[in-house]
Amino acid sequence: MIKFVSLLENINEINWSTKTWREDDKFYEPLGYVPMQGEVDYRGLTAKVTPRNFHRLAKMRSYKDSNLEFIIQKMKEGFPIAPPFLQIEIKGDKISVYGHEGRTRTQAAKTINGNELIPVHLFVYVDGNKLVNRNKEMVDKVLFDLKFGLWSENGYDFVDKPFVDLKAGT
Repeated sequence: MIKFVSLLENINEINWSTKTWREDDKFYEPLGYVPMQGEVDYRGLTAKVTPRNFHRLAKMRSYKDSNLEFIIQKMKEGFPIAPPFLQIEIKGDKISVYGHEGRTRTQAAKTINGNELIPVHLFVYVDGNKLVNRNKEMVDKVLFDLKFGLWSENGYDFVDKPFVDLKAGT
């Protein structure tokens, strides 16, 4: 029997994690995990966001997601769940979301805990280049700029101050 232990901050009893593991010669990863999340300490930022603000930032779907009940069940069982993430582009003075993953995981967390804060990973591109956390001067500027808000993925909505505890890496 696998016992799941969150390696990220356990928020509201959901086992948010980006750690993969091996057991019985099998490789496992958190639900919704993508490989670039394994590099969040090097190439990303972390924050907390309400599900409402995540949904305001991420592009809307035009169909019903059939995985919602499955994800809710996995969350209740304590299975590791990868945090949602936003891909953010900074061009000149404009900061906007251009991609995301995790809309359904975010909805599942909202179903379980209401609009309570959840972890989110942010992968930022500045003038077409990936932000690398070793560039402290650039990271500090991006952290400062993101505190004030950014344009949503649909390009029509500015979301004011959506993040809490924004920082480089985990």
